[in-house]
Amino acid sequence: MLSRLSLLAAMCSIVAVLGCGVPPPATPDAPTGPTSGDVGVAYRFTAVTFDPQNLPLRYQFDWDDGGEAEWSQFVPSGVPVTMPHAWRAAGSYGIRVKAQDVVGRESELSPRHVIVIGSESVYPNTVIATIYVGGDPHGMCKLARGPYLYIANESYDGVFVVNVDELRVVDTIMCGGVPWQVTASPDDRYVYVANHYENTVRVIRTETNSVVATVPVGAVPHALACTPDGRYVYVANINSDDVSVIRTSDNTVMATVNVGDRPCGLCMLPNGEYVYTANSAGSATVIRTSDNTVVKTVPVSGFAHRATPSRDGRYVYISVAYSDLVAVIRTSDNTLVGTLPTASGPINGCYLPNADYAYVACPDAGDLTVINTADNTVAGTIHDGDGCWAAAASGSGEQVYTIDRYLRRVSVLAHR
Repeated sequence: MLSRLSLLAAMCSIVAVLGCGVPPPATPDAPTGPTSGDVGVAYRFTAVTFDPQNLPLRYQFDWDDGGEAEWSQFVPSGVPVTMPHAWRAAGSYGIRVKAQDVVGRESELSPRHVIVIGSESVYPNTVIATIYVGGDPHGMCKLARGPYLYIANESYDGVFVVNVDELRVVDTIMCGGVPWQVTASPDDRYVYVANHYENTVRVIRTETNSVVATVPVGAVPHALACTPDGRYVYVANINSDDVSVIRTSDNTVMATVNVGDRPCGLCMLPNGEYVYTANSAGSATVIRTSDNTVVKTVPVSGFAHRATPSRDGRYVYISVAYSDLVAVIRTSDNTLVGTLPTASGPINGCYLPNADYAYVACPDAGDLTVINTADNTVAGTIHDGDGCWAAAASGSGEQVYTIDRYLRRVSVLAHR
């Protein structure tokens, strides 16, 4: 094998000298390996990609600890390489990898694989980076795979696309009509944008970051949620007191469900069976998605503003604006079972897909309140930034992203 590779390397060097164009290797996926470990212990990580000319490849891992990265041996295209590494200090590290062919052409760096070394925290709790986006960022969603955040930026009438690996805005998609909230389809193919003052939902194809459809909905659309099978998107319309149900196969509103007064928030249980709206007049409406029927209205004291489910769907947390609490609804019988204290002014939230924790953004305090959804206790408070307005989790749950609205930026949180 080695002699063949050496011969091929020499041949490819001659090709390069002669000036024949050879495309670089494909960018590898994020490395695979453990997500937590101890200081000083070596852990093994694997990477693989393909070369368009089927040339042999070698790999270089960036361990995110400032140390010098070594190249692996050359292996045939498509053959995985595994390398070990140990970290000398506790922290959260984003491992990336690139490939190089025998001609010397290199791929782009892969997305990050996050490992937490020696941390006592069981949820992302420290701001490790910030990304300036400008304008007036309001709502966001994170694609389940890949490094992209989609951020509704109302003062630009557009959606900003942020690469969280590169920590920068990589695209701007004009959507018009004051884009307010966004949600992604489960397969990451589409992002749906509620245009607050246009009474429409714009549909973005993420492959090209282009608007492919405009769907008329109710008056002043706000929060959105997609069913787990991707077939429907539910949209809360504040001024028409209803929810529009969009059929995604043809981007048509196929049902309208009347709910409580001024539905500002909306969430779907992870199993897709029920949708909950937070109605600012002081209630939560429960919609059964199988037939789009309202099955319960739950009184909530105060300005019900947003709704966030727990990972297992046992609870829905209703953020009560202009207060310091969230109301807790038990979904088995749709009963309000209590309230939890938060930092000042709770609104948007998210849950971790890999642990029993939910985050509630509290812009008045610039904090995130973390709820342990297994026992409905407050696990902690994280100071984030001025106007902490929204939260979204990565597909792995190893990072959380927040909008610091008044600082016009996004913060990246990880374990420390």
